[in-house]
Amino acid sequence: MEKTLENFDISLINFKKETGNGNKIHLKQRNKRNQNIAKKEKKKAKKEKKMEQKRKIKERRREFEREQEKKKMKNRIRTKGNSLRNNHPHFKFVKSQQNLKEKKQTEERSEARDERKRDLL
Repeated sequence: MEKTLENFDISLINFKKETGNGNKIHLKQRNKRNQNIAKKEKKKAKKEKKMEQKRKIKERRREFEREQEKKKMKNRIRTKGNSLRNNHPHFKFVKSQQNLKEKKQTEERSEARDERKRDLL
C-alpha cells in the first residue's frame, strides 16, 4: 500500500510538472505578491526608523531645554544671594581691597615686563 502512495505522489508531481504554465503563473503571482509585501515592509521599516530618529532628536532637545532651565534657576538664586551679600558694606570693603591687590599685582607684572624688554634691548 505504501508503494502505491509513493507512486501516486510521484505521478502527481510529474503531472504538475507536465502541466507547466499553470504552476508558473501561480508562482509568478506569488513572487510578485511577496515582492510587493517586501517593498511595503521596507517602506514601513524606513518610516519607523525616521520617526525614531525624530523622537530621539525631540527628546534630546527637551533634555537640553530642561538643563538650561535648571541652570537659569540656579543662576537666578545665586545672583540674588550675591547681590544681597555684595550690597552689604563689609563685603563692599573686602571687594575693594581685592581690587586694589589685583591692580598692584598687574602693575608689578607690567613693570617687570617693561624691565625685561629694556634688558633685552
